[in-house]
Amino acid sequence: MEKRAVALLLCFILTVFMCSCGRYASVRVNGEKISQGIYNYFLDRAKAENADASQTEQTEIANKKLADYVAVNSEFQNRGLKLGTEEKISVSDNVDALWHAYGEYYTQNKITKQDLYKIELSNTYRQALMLSIYSADGAKPVSEDELKNYFNSHYIAFKAITGFLTTVDDNNNAVAMSDAEKQSIMSKFSKMVEDINDGSVSFDGASTYADNVTLTSNAIVIDADDKSYPKGFYEQLSSMEEGKAASFVIGDYIFTVQRFAALSEDLNLFERYRTKCLTALKGEEFAETVSEWGKAYTVA
Repeated sequence: MEKRAVALLLCFILTVFMCSCGRYASVRVNGEKISQGIYNYFLDRAKAENADASQTEQTEIANKKLADYVAVNSEFQNRGLKLGTEEKISVSDNVDALWHAYGEYYTQNKITKQDLYKIELSNTYRQALMLSIYSADGAKPVSEDELKNYFNSHYIAFKAITGFLTTVDDNNNAVAMSDAEKQSIMSKFSKMVEDINDGSVSFDGASTYADNVTLTSNAIVIDADDKSYPKGFYEQLSSMEEGKAASFVIGDYIFTVQRFAALSEDLNLFERYRTKCLTALKGEEFAETVSEWGKAYTVA
């Protein structure tokens, strides 16, 4: 781990203070040269996010993104902020994952892995700036209570046992269970709920009542926009009492779910979602701040 941290620190220094292979864009920012790959990245994003816009409009949007990128990097340095080793490792890991998945696409658009590293690094700077500004001793502090209230109001903590109301035929195709099979598994899931709620079995223990089920071994949280569970799942959770289990069917799935207090100190879920809650509360306001910073930079 220590050797990796040293290597990443060296990579970080080289990436921040050296240019990308001597290839520069035709535009400059406040007269300073910009990597062609960096500009290609923002132009590609502008086109993808604004497919119906004219070429001129797409170029203007790309220039705005580039100005904001430079503004964020400058603001981070001017404020004397620093990234920790874990943050740098996270940047490197994110770049490796993106390059593994989309490296061919980036290469076709003349975006190097070093360019991508700089983009991801700037995204991390941006988050660090937001956290600094809205921290307890920042320029616009957001209180702990405000963050926790948002988390508790918008996220639900739970564990789930998931079963399936389908089976496999002789050709290995998924088909609906017979009514008798459905009744059997639904009875097992009802028994799970009964025994969990009267304390005669643990939640994990109840998962052994039926075959071919999946279990969330640790409590997780979701909000109303979560797509990892079927439509209607969040609403079912919302109607449940904390600490209690319930069973319900959605489409071809059957669930036994136990809801928990999202702010339970035993679960320690809030810390994982602190930044996401701050982004929900202040993300738009911070984006406007970045936009104001960007106005100080001319792309031409």
